[in-house]
Amino acid sequence: MSNPYSNLGHAGKQMDRLVGRFSGNGSTTTRELCLPRARYTVFVSCDPSEAVRRFSLIDQHGREWPNWRELPVPGDVMAPLVQELLPDGTYRVVVETRTRTCGWDVQVVLNSMQSKGSAPPDWTSPFATPDTVTVRSSAYEHVVIGQTGHYYVDWWIGDEAVGQRGSHRHGYDMRLRAADGRDVVLGHANDAGDHRIRLVFLSAGTWTVEMNADAPWGLTVSPVIGAMGGGARGF
Repeated sequence: MSNPYSNLGHAGKQMDRLVGRFSGNGSTTTRELCLPRARYTVFVSCDPSEAVRRFSLIDQHGREWPNWRELPVPGDVMAPLVQELLPDGTYRVVVETRTRTCGWDVQVVLNSMQSKGSAPPDWTSPFATPDTVTVRSSAYEHVVIGQTGHYYVDWWIGDEAVGQRGSHRHGYDMRLRAADGRDVVLGHANDAGDHRIRLVFLSAGTWTVEMNADAPWGLTVSPVIGAMGGGARGF
């Protein structure tokens, strides 16, 4: 049997190309994004998740995706559209949140073209990659996040070396607290072991490091760079 897409260039081929990205805080309607007829996956990250009331991808005719009657509450869905066939047209992303400080990031990934013509180019960020930030208990205990996105976190306590991180010789409890009071728990250790969260989604702004430990400590926050799977990307 002949391939019906054999003369259609990219049509039917799995591409997983990031073609649009939006990030912000609070309720927003984004600028227009022109999309060809294709299958798409949309990834949504938010902080805090419970503050997101609505997420929609809306075309120029007012049609909305996804159908939330078949999905949980918006903030708990990392990929509200998966391999969804969308007609060609212009689209806007609508995000409604309960707070003005709720941070979010939306990535639109083209999985496969379903029409003739060229696929949109890869999305490129207009901003430079954020720097890695290091803070210590002996200095100013704040982390300034310049761009909303995914970050790796790591920390050490006392005389731990890199190879010793993760041991629980020191009991501690660590979290980051935003200016509006919400927090992101990073880890804790006691006699039962050491539990650490390495990958976090952080909104732009100043975060206070709250660390209860019995020894001096240090913390690094590094941007996630490159592919994150399924076409989604870090910085």
